[in-house]
Amino acid sequence: MISLGLNLAYLIRDLLDSEAHATRILSSLAALIMWLKLLYFLRLFAPTAALIRMIVEIIKDMFVFLVIYFIAIIGFADAFYILAYNLNTEENNEMFRNNFFLAIIYSYRTGLGDFVTDDFDSSKDLALWYILFLMQTLFI
Repeated sequence: MISLGLNLAYLIRDLLDSEAHATRILSSLAALIMWLKLLYFLRLFAPTAALIRMIVEIIKDMFVFLVIYFIAIIGFADAFYILAYNLNTEENNEMFRNNFFLAIIYSYRTGLGDFVTDDFDSSKDLALWYILFLMQTLFI
């Protein structure tokens, strides 16, 4: 139903010559849902049926891990976000631009190996920044 609704909304917006930016966003979501729907139909063939079932079971089993993982990411993001207020008082939290979501993205990217520590050097709490950074890289 989601696929049908997104594709119908895209067609209507395209026929009405609506704003191109929003139509492309809708189109990208519709295309993604259609590709994921293809996985559902791959269950019909013996060589791919077991693999699709295995992917579904793995995603079900990952739920508890993902809850713990995202709690850890949000916890470290909160610590970095609060500590960022001590960075350059004139710019006041330039690292995350007063946006907690950017702190979560920073924490997630650090977990993936994108180690950006450039803004740490302008802080009086340099040791604490690096202690939190090392704890995060070890834990996440």
